[in-house]
Amino acid sequence: MGWQYTEVVKAYNNWIQIFRIKNSTLTFEQYLYKMHEVKIRPFDIGMSLNEQYQLSRYNDEGPYTNQSCRFILAKLNLEEEKKESPYFRSIKKYGIKKARKIQSKNGRLARLGKASDS
Repeated sequence: MGWQYTEVVKAYNNWIQIFRIKNSTLTFEQYLYKMHEVKIRPFDIGMSLNEQYQLSRYNDEGPYTNQSCRFILAKLNLEEEKKESPYFRSIKKYGIKKARKIQSKNGRLARLGKASDS
């Protein structure tokens, strides 16, 4: 590959972050190969919309697997990101009944000037 030690460390640290998403199975070797496919190096990956890349899942959902993701420009990843309200995410996570209860509780706490962790 011809990478410097700092590049390998950055690639590894970036790869580890995907496991915040439950059931992700993308191996480090697969991650590196995906970088190779688009001819990028670890310092080409980041949050800047100016020509930096991000690992993106198709349909912006599910775990990171060898079949479910690819590197794309950060700008394109932002455009593809699903725009959902916190309430809709709550419905998907807890179901409609519990989401309504949480929404109701958060509304009461907001009116009282308190924050909720629910």
